[in-house]
Order: sequence, then C-alpha cells, then structure tokens
Amino acid sequence: MKKIYNIGTFLLLLIMTSLFMGNAIAMGIDHPEATFAISGVIGFLGLIPMEQAGVLSLALNAKNITYKQGTYNPGGIEGRVYYAFDEDIAKWPDRLINIDTLNATEFAELVTIPLADKFVFKTGKCFHELYCTLETGELKYSLIGARDGKSFSNSMEVSYPSNDEEFLGFLASSANRRLVFLVVEQNGKVKVLGTPKFPAQLETVEGTTGKLVEDPNTSVQTYLSKSPIPAAIYKAPIEIAPAA
Repeated sequence: MKKIYNIGTFLLLLIMTSLFMGNAIAMGIDHPEATFAISGVIGFLGLIPMEQAGVLSLALNAKNITYKQGTYNPGGIEGRVYYAFDEDIAKWPDRLINIDTLNATEFAELVTIPLADKFVFKTGKCFHELYCTLETGELKYSLIGARDGKSFSNSMEVSYPSNDEEFLGFLASSANRRLVFLVVEQNGKVKVLGTPKFPAQLETVEGTTGKLVEDPNTSVQTYLSKSPIPAAIYKAPIEIAPAA
C-alpha cells in the first residue's frame, strides 16, 4: 500500500502539538478559555522556519532514512542525454527557480521537481538528444565550499564516439553557451543538470583520433553546474517535440 503524502501527517502533527501546548499554557496562566487562541498562534508559528522567526518550527522534521533490500540499483546512465540551450527556455521549473532549503516539509521535496512543474519552451524549441556511448556516461555530485557556506558541484561526463563535423560544430557552438541537461539513469530516474542561476556549461573536452585501429576515435566532455542541492529528480515528461 502506498504511503500517504506526508504533508497531511505534518499538518495533523502540527495541529495536535499546537492544541497540546496551547492547552498547557492556558491552564498554566489560569485562562482555559484562551486555549484555542494560543493554539492558533503556536500553529501559525510552527509554519515559520526557525531561522526566520527564532521560535518553534516544525517545517522539516528528522526521519528514518532506510533502503529496501533487494532493490535493483544499476549504475550508469542511458545511451543518450537530452540538452537545451538556456535561451530557448521560456520558463524554468519553479522548484529550480526558488531552491528553498529552509521551508521544505520533506527531504524529498528539496530535490524533486513534480510532474506539473515542467520546462516551458519558446515556440519551436525543445530538448534535443546527445548520443553517449553506453557505460561511459556518468552524473556526479560533490560537496564544495567553506564551513557555513556549503553547496554542491554537479557534473556530467559523456563520451561521443566520433569526431565528425556535426559533433565538432556542436562543441564549437556550446563552448561558451549556457545549457541544461536531462539525464536518464539506468534505474529510470531523470536528473536535471543546471539551474536558472547556474546553467550547465562545458567544463572540459578531450578529443582524440586514437593511434591504433582498435583505439577509440572519441570525444569525452564534462559539463558542470553548481547548486544548493545535488542534481534534482525531474518527474515531468521530456519535451522532445517543438513547442507550439
């Protein structure tokens, strides 16, 4: 049975806690008739992040982080990624425009872009495919920054198996361009590399013809974006048809 989305649990907990504390305070000051008024104030304050209000906050509660044994968990990404130029996007998902690490009520909420919160493209624009040799692509994240100033460096490495004119032209065009990528992992999850404030950009390229016949004639690219969060999970369909 699927777990009910925890916002309901959070609100129920907030109401019960507020009533309990409100009743205790009202009885303590010998004004039981003030129970609901005090509870209402406590409930309201419970929705305000502690960092902003300096008072009681139930905005994000600790919870067990568990893993279901036996889950199929393959590594790697699919044999293609999807890219778009920043200038072709009419609107980024709201969750990427406002990355709010203070007011979330669920851990998953911080790194999940819901189905309805999708990329909106300008007329005639959409995501496009970039081929990647299987088992050469990788999406990575690492913690960066000084104490009290931590964030994440998110990067993707992909290998294209040729140095043909179409691909070399793509490299020349995107070398100083801002992009966003959708990366489909082998487990089916789709991740976003890039945000409106820090779109993905081409960080390194190593191309070679190889020396021996059996050597790879290939180009390995690395794209980089920095963000308050690791690359977010994207729930909406990948738009590969030009927007009307």
